[in-house]
Amino acid sequence: MYKNKRILAVIPARGGSKGIPKKNLKKIHGKSLIQITCECVKKTKYIDHCVISSDSEEILLEGEKFGIKTKFKRPQYLSGDNVSDIPVLIHALKSSEKVYGIFFDVILMLQPTAPNRTSNMIEKVVKKIINENLNTVWTIHEVDSKYHPDKQLIKNKEGNLEYITERGKSIVSRQELGKSYMKNGNVYALEKTQLLRRKAILGKKNGFILQRGPIINIDNYQDLILAKNIIKKS
Repeated sequence: MYKNKRILAVIPARGGSKGIPKKNLKKIHGKSLIQITCECVKKTKYIDHCVISSDSEEILLEGEKFGIKTKFKRPQYLSGDNVSDIPVLIHALKSSEKVYGIFFDVILMLQPTAPNRTSNMIEKVVKKIINENLNTVWTIHEVDSKYHPDKQLIKNKEGNLEYITERGKSIVSRQELGKSYMKNGNVYALEKTQLLRRKAILGKKNGFILQRGPIINIDNYQDLILAKNIIKKS
């Protein structure tokens, strides 16, 4: 709890993955991605309860093994490849409120695929969303100007390249580019009304925690190898 606001952390972890089978159970230096996330939660202040949402019994048992005893087996309609985060979080929130008999004010989404998350990151996000009365807060990174949206291309219907943005055609030097940012997957926070009524991960009153250093977000085996190297160095 922070300033009388109850905090629910949700670890969403599907069993299936096209990029890496059983991705959330893969290990980095002897610890599964689930274990790393659970241990981070245990070190974090302000979190009242943490739950795991998964369609995999193996993942749920892994979480229980490392201290997250509350787990929800997702119903079939939440287990497909094309299910967004919002219905998963709503299911976890409503199930948690029923189990614990209390109402939560802020919901955190902590994806196991971001294993360089720290308790300090989570605490900063919690403080920001509550202190500034925001709808959502994300952790983000600034995008290198080489990858700015105005410099990116797509293939059109004819198979020819064109700029994503109309402005991209007229950019001459990088000094003309404004700053752009990307979500890094470490921490997402939503206040309850944002989740249940607006049903959007990004709120109109939104804030962010700008982070530096390497981004780890594991989708494929190359990401997993990179994560192992980065974490070993740190």
